[in-house]
Amino acid sequence: MTPAGIEPLRLESEAIALDVLPGNGADIYAIIDKATGVDVMFKTPWGLRDPRGLPPRADSEVAWLERYGGGWQVLCPNAGDEQTVAGVTRGYHGEASILPWTVHRADRSCVEMSVELFTAPITMHRVIDVNGPTVRIVESLRNRSESPTTAVWGHHPAFGLPLTGPACRIDTGARAVLADICAPGTELVAGSKHTWPIATTVAGEPLDLSRAPAAGDRREIMAYLSDFAAPFYALSNHELGFGVGMRWSADVFPYAWLWQEIHCSQGFPWFGRAHAIAIEPSTVVGGHGEEALRRRGPGVVLEPGATVEATIEVARYDVPAPVEVTGIDPGGNVHFA
Repeated sequence: MTPAGIEPLRLESEAIALDVLPGNGADIYAIIDKATGVDVMFKTPWGLRDPRGLPPRADSEVAWLERYGGGWQVLCPNAGDEQTVAGVTRGYHGEASILPWTVHRADRSCVEMSVELFTAPITMHRVIDVNGPTVRIVESLRNRSESPTTAVWGHHPAFGLPLTGPACRIDTGARAVLADICAPGTELVAGSKHTWPIATTVAGEPLDLSRAPAAGDRREIMAYLSDFAAPFYALSNHELGFGVGMRWSADVFPYAWLWQEIHCSQGFPWFGRAHAIAIEPSTVVGGHGEEALRRRGPGVVLEPGATVEATIEVARYDVPAPVEVTGIDPGGNVHFA
């Protein structure tokens, strides 16, 4: 269900259905497996809210979270903590994820949208196309000014129960893991480096990051994946009988943020009520704290009139038994060990 004022646009094939919210950041709010009826996307405990009824907030993170209903957001011109660029504050997770987008064309399986940003001189354009078990997104940024500009650009797809339950296996082409230097969560030492999939916990114990937490476990992780042999990840659940995999343009998104919130954070905003696993392609590493903002660099650099384009593909695939995913090729074909 979506509130009044945020009307979903349904895209579908014979295998999957998507609910896209052009009026709310062009979010992909739901990805539904038609064979089971399961929506794989995480939903926040407070749900999606009509922004017209929300009070003004001085804190951009609180304001963003209040509007965050779950699903999949595009983050631009910022991701993570707010930062000041050329004297202008770019809010928490950027404005692209909260602005209404203009729909240029739409049919049963495809939508084309764009938005003009305000805190950066950038036009964003995206086409979402559903074909069989695959979703293909072609997205671009264009500098509409006569001066160079920069932007942090990323995607924020968060997955939830039942997909991310104890039977879920996480595979990725990443080889390196870097814990956040400010807020690594409960398991990892701040700033520590690891080799996927085995990390060392704060207690000095091995932690297999390819395994979803067991029933009853509480876990919080904020880290960054890099050194990709291939830019992909996959969430496979043999108990459900299917999985969801994602691949992307590695030249644009060389990193992916790893976020897990499994009934752990007892304070604001989760209060122990969230079960989310997200792996988020990004132009930069680091989202929390002033030191992270200094280290992470400018992201995309756009010369006057220049455009940069990226492609992301999401594939639904059958998982009849516990299995390791070794790759996803263009077109969404999934390969197993």
